[in-house]
Amino acid sequence: MIQYGVQAYALACDLSKANAPRQLAEQISELGLSVDILINNAGVGTYGLRGNSPGARAGGLR
Repeated sequence: MIQYGVQAYALACDLSKANAPRQLAEQISELGLSVDILINNAGVGTYGLRGNSPGARAGGLR
């Protein structure tokens, strides 16, 4: 991506944990970065037939 003048960093963090935002901010600071765009890629993982998953039965997956 450097050839396009873009730098991207992937920092893994579970933002559902109370201390995680502070740890993420510390990581960003230690790397000497400033954030222009933050992509929060929250997701749900499961396996098996979708219609048999707990979320699908509860109406959570469509």
